Amino acid sequence: MENLFLLSSLGQSVWFDYIDRRLITTGKLDELIDLGVRGITSNPTIFEKAITGSMDYDEEINKYVANGLGAEEIYEKLVLTDIGLAADKFKVLYLNSGRTDGFVSVEVNPDYAHDLNATIKEAVKLYSLLNRENVMIKVPATQAGIKALPELIALGINVNVTLIFGMENYIDVAKAYILGLQKLKERGGDLSKVASVASFFVSRVDTYIDSRLEEKKNTKLAGKIAIANSKLSYLAYKKIFSGNKWKSLEKLGARKQRLLWASTGTKNPSYSDTMYVDKLIGHNTVNTIPPQTLNAFLAHGKVKSTLQINVNEAKNDLTELEHLGISLTRTTRKLQIDGIKAFADSFHSLINSLSAKIYPIQFYKSITVHPEGFDFEMKKQLKKLNTQEISRRLFDKDYTLWSKQPKEIENRLGWVDSPNVMRNHISEIALFVSEIKSEGFTRVLLLGMGGSSLAPEVLSEIFKSRDGFPYLEILDSTDPEMVRQKINEFPCVKKVNGKLTKTLYVVSTKSGGTVETFSLMKYFYREVLKRQGRNKAGKYFMAITDPGSGLEQVAKQFSFRKIFLNDPDIGGRYSALSMFGLVPAALMGIRISELISRADLMIQITKDRYRDFDYLKHPIIMGDFLGFLANTGINKLIFTISDTLYPFGHWIEQLVAESSGKIGKGILPVIERKLGDPDKYGPDVAVVSIRMKNENPDAANIRLAYHTGHPVFEIVLNDKYDLGAQFMFWEIVTVMACRKMGVQPFDQPDVESAKISARKELDAYRKTGKVKKIKPVFKATGVKILSDKEGKSKQEIETKFFRGIKSGKNYIAIQAYVNKTPAVEYELAAYKKILEEKYKVPVTIGYGPRFLHSTGQLHKGDRGDGYFVQILNSPKDDLPIPDDMASDKSSVSFGILRNAQAFGDREALLAKKRKVLTYIFDAELDLIQAPVIIV
Repeated sequence: MENLFLLSSLGQSVWFDYIDRRLITTGKLDELIDLGVRGITSNPTIFEKAITGSMDYDEEINKYVANGLGAEEIYEKLVLTDIGLAADKFKVLYLNSGRTDGFVSVEVNPDYAHDLNATIKEAVKLYSLLNRENVMIKVPATQAGIKALPELIALGINVNVTLIFGMENYIDVAKAYILGLQKLKERGGDLSKVASVASFFVSRVDTYIDSRLEEKKNTKLAGKIAIANSKLSYLAYKKIFSGNKWKSLEKLGARKQRLLWASTGTKNPSYSDTMYVDKLIGHNTVNTIPPQTLNAFLAHGKVKSTLQINVNEAKNDLTELEHLGISLTRTTRKLQIDGIKAFADSFHSLINSLSAKIYPIQFYKSITVHPEGFDFEMKKQLKKLNTQEISRRLFDKDYTLWSKQPKEIENRLGWVDSPNVMRNHISEIALFVSEIKSEGFTRVLLLGMGGSSLAPEVLSEIFKSRDGFPYLEILDSTDPEMVRQKINEFPCVKKVNGKLTKTLYVVSTKSGGTVETFSLMKYFYREVLKRQGRNKAGKYFMAITDPGSGLEQVAKQFSFRKIFLNDPDIGGRYSALSMFGLVPAALMGIRISELISRADLMIQITKDRYRDFDYLKHPIIMGDFLGFLANTGINKLIFTISDTLYPFGHWIEQLVAESSGKIGKGILPVIERKLGDPDKYGPDVAVVSIRMKNENPDAANIRLAYHTGHPVFEIVLNDKYDLGAQFMFWEIVTVMACRKMGVQPFDQPDVESAKISARKELDAYRKTGKVKKIKPVFKATGVKILSDKEGKSKQEIETKFFRGIKSGKNYIAIQAYVNKTPAVEYELAAYKKILEEKYKVPVTIGYGPRFLHSTGQLHKGDRGDGYFVQILNSPKDDLPIPDDMASDKSSVSFGILRNAQAFGDREALLAKKRKVLTYIFDAELDLIQAPVIIV
C-alpha cells in the first residue's frame, strides 16, 4: 500500500485514469488521495462508461431535460460538475505540492481535433467555466492541437496534451509548450502558475506492433517496442528541458512539461499486469493508471527507477523493428488517428444516449398539426397503418413498400443507412479539411447540379462558413454571365490585401456524367491549367461521385487531390446526409457529427411507436396523411419558411416534386418566405410552416389558413443542427406520401425527355454551327414570344394563354433561364405576386437549368395542371466550353447549352401537351426589365 509514496520519492506522480460521480460522493476519491494518488485524468470514453453505465446521473439528467437543455449542454453540465468536485478534493494537495500535482484533466470536444480555432475557444470556455487553478484542459497532439498549445499556455491555461504515440510528435509538443511560455513571458505573465503534461500513450503501441510481428512470424520484439519508444522519448525530454534556452525560462519560474505515461493498462494477458508501470518509473514523470492496474500495482508492483536503464537495448529494438519492415512512425500516426476516432465515437455514443432521452420530447413539442376536418378520416386510416412494421420494412430496404418490382428502388435505399455509414468517415473527412486549411485554401467553389449541390447550398447559406474555415459557394448554372462572375470571384490563386488566397474546386455529381457539371469542370480546369500547368492543376480540384463513374476516371487521370466515393445506392435528391452533403459541410466548419446524430434520432423516432395524442406528427403517419390529401385533390403544399431557414425550401422542393411528380400524379411544393393572405389560394392547398425558434413572422396568416379550412403543419427547429433531423424527416415523409399515392419515389422518368431534346439541339448546332431558327408569334423591340396562341400584343397573347386557368386546380411555373442576381430575383418575385393575385393559383419560380433536375420532373409527370412561362435571353458575352479537359478547342458555348436546354424542355413539355409561353429577350436588353415588359 506504500507503493505510491515510494514512487513519489523517486520523482514520479501517480494520477488516476478514471472518474465518475460515485467515486466523488462516496468518499472513494478521498481514500485514493490518502493512498498517494496525486491527480485525475478523464476522457470521453471514461465519461461514456460513467454516465451510461449507471443510474447515478439520471435524476440530474431528467431535471435538465425538463428545463429544455440539449444533449451537449447536459453533457457539459454533468462533466463540469464531476471535474469541479474532483478538483476541489485535490486543491489542498495542489497547493502543498507547489502547484506541481493535484490536477484534474478534462478533454475538449474530440470533434475539434483538427480545428485550431474551435480547440482554443472550447479550451478557454471550459477553463473559464470551471474557474479552478488545478484544472488541466486536454487537447490532442494533432497539428491543430499543437498550434493551439502555445496560445493556451500564453493565456495561462494548464494543458494536458493527449494522444501522443511517437517521439517526433512529442518533440513538436514540447517545442510548442516552450513557445507558449515565451509568449506568456512577453505578455508579462507569471510562468510559475502554468503547467503542462505530455500524455504519451504506451500499451496501444505494443498491441498493434505485436499483431504485425505475429504476421511476420517473428515475436522476438513482442512486448518491447512500447517501452523502448517511451524510453527514447524520455531522453528527448531531458535534452529539450536542459539547454540554455530552457534554463532562462526556468529562472523565471517555468515548469518542465512532464511526460505522462497514459494507456498503461496491460492489454495482453500473458504480460505482467503492472508491466507499463514497473518499467516506466523515472524522475519528473507522471503515470496515469486505470483502476484495475492501480489495484494490481498496490498489491505487487515493483518500485525502482527503470526509465533510464537498458537504453541502448531500447535503441537496438527500434532499429531491428525497422529492419523487419515495420515503420514505427507510420504506426504511431495511425494510432493517433484511431485514438481520435475512438474518443469521438465514445463522445457521440454518449451524446446519442442523452439525445435519445431528450429528442423525442423536443420533437413532438416542435410540431403542431391542424388537420382541419380530416382527423376522423385519418384515425380510420390509422387502423390499417402498422407504423412499426412499415418502419421495419423501410429500414430493411424492402422495395415492396412501393412496387412488386425492385427496379430503381432496391438500389436507391442506401440513404436509410447514411448516418451510420457516414459516421465511419468523419475522421477521414476531418483530416482532409485539416489538410486543405493547412495548405492555405480559403475559398471553395462547388460545381454541381440538382441533388449533388442543393444540400451543400442549403448548408452554406444557413450555417455560413465558420471562422478559420474556407468560404464556400455553389455554381449550378450554365448561364455564361454567372459562370464568368464565379471565375472572377473564385480564381485558383489571388492576392487579397496582401494575402494569398487559394480556391478548391469541388466537382460533385452522382452519375459522373451530368452535362452541366462536366461543362463547368472542363471550363474551370482549363482556366487553372493556364495558370498552374498540368503538374499543379489537379491539386486545386477534388471530386465527389459514385464508384466507377466517368468523373472518378477523369479525376484519376488528371490527378485530382482527393476523390470521395459515395454509396452508389443513394439517389441524388436523397444524398444530403452522404458524402455529397457532408464533405462540403465539413469544409465550411460545420460539425457533421452533430448533423449525423440528429438524423439518427429521427430514425429512432420513426422506428418507435407513435404517441396516440400526437399521432399525426410521426414521420410515417405524416407522410401517409400528405399522400391521402394529394389523393383527395389537395396536392399543393405551400411551404412558408422563416428567413434563417429559407434556403432549406429549395432542397424540399426538389425532394417532394421529383419524387412524387409522375404517372399523372404529384405534390407541387411552393416555397414562400411568408404565406400572405390565404384567400389567394384555392381549396387544393395545404400549408407547411417551418421556422426557427423565436422566429414567427407569419403567425397571423398561418392561423387564418387553418381557420379557413386549409390543413396546416407547423414545425419549429431549436437550432440549425436540427436540419440533420429535418433532412431525414422529409425523406421519410416524402417516400411515405408517395407510397400512399401509389408512386415510385426514386426514379425520374420524364427528366430524360428534356435531355434528349436538348442533345438534339446541340448535335444540330455542332453540325451546322447555327442556332435553330424559331418562329415567334409576336415580336417587339427586344423581345420575341413563342406560344400556340397568337395575338397583336403581349397582353392579348398572355390573356389567351391563361384563359381557362382555375383556382383550386392549376398552378403557374416561371422558368427563368437567366443570371440569378438580386435585381432579377426582386423583379421575378414582383411578377409572381401579380400572377398570384390575378389568377388565385400558386406560382413557383425556378432557375434553369437547375430546376430541370428538380421540379422539371413534376412539370412533365403530373396530371397536366401547370402553365409554364419561360424567360430567357441571348447572352451578351458568351463563354466557350472546352471540348475536353486540356483543350482550347470548343464546339459549344455555355449560352448555346443553356438555351438548348430551355428549348429542349419546351419541346418535352409540349410533347406532354403542357401549356408553354416563352419570352426571349435580346442580348442588349437588361434582364431585370423582363418581368416589367411581360406585365
